[in-house]
Amino acid sequence: EDAIRRTCRALRSLDPGDLDPQSIASTFHSLATLHIVTAPLYRHLCDALERQPPGAGGPQAAANVAWSVAVMRPFLDLASNLPEGNRSDQRLLDWVWGAVAFHFADMDRSCRSQVQQLILSCRIDGTPLPDSIGKAEEEACRQAFEENSSILSSTSTLQADVARVLRNLKYDVEEEVIEESTGYSLDIYLPKENMVVEVDGPFHYCRDSRQPLGSTVLKHRHVRGMGYVLITVPYWDWAVTDVKERDTLA
Repeated sequence: EDAIRRTCRALRSLDPGDLDPQSIASTFHSLATLHIVTAPLYRHLCDALERQPPGAGGPQAAANVAWSVAVMRPFLDLASNLPEGNRSDQRLLDWVWGAVAFHFADMDRSCRSQVQQLILSCRIDGTPLPDSIGKAEEEACRQAFEENSSILSSTSTLQADVARVLRNLKYDVEEEVIEESTGYSLDIYLPKENMVVEVDGPFHYCRDSRQPLGSTVLKHRHVRGMGYVLITVPYWDWAVTDVKERDTLA
């Protein structure tokens, strides 16, 4: 934590005009990945980014910022210089969508997958998408995200254990369900209850910490926003549950 604070102070000491687009995008992405909320640094990065033309930085930089904005949107009002009453992140969104439009044709599946998560964030909170994101672009991003979800999905021993207990409790259990409208892979879905159970192992958290990563925070927010009842099972909670107690439940 001390190292992060020193790094944030060092970055804030730099003139926004001296930061190149790739460095700004990488810093945004790193902060969002670790889910670090630091308003002064976000304000500094927003100012630096808005000085760059949308075409600067390349498709990966545009996608990294798009994903980072999706993760950190609830906190971006802290970094806003806009008058009260305006959408807090509108200037930043305008830059992001301009960069996405400029580079969209050159974006690979991974980049479009990141853009999909910003599209979904906007859909959930009612923010209109720009004209540059039409039905074709939106579907291309959804398909890219679904493909990524399918490739990355796997059933851990922990998840299988949770699913076994739920089945023995007579729940109708579906595992690794691809949510068609968004492309998300849901760990465990209980259709009768419209409930999603996300089983979060150690790789969902910062190392040696119970601080969830930005990707975990974003998925939880999106699942709730899509109307599901969300239950999260952190690995440390399941680990302290006595095996006999689990078997009794099952």
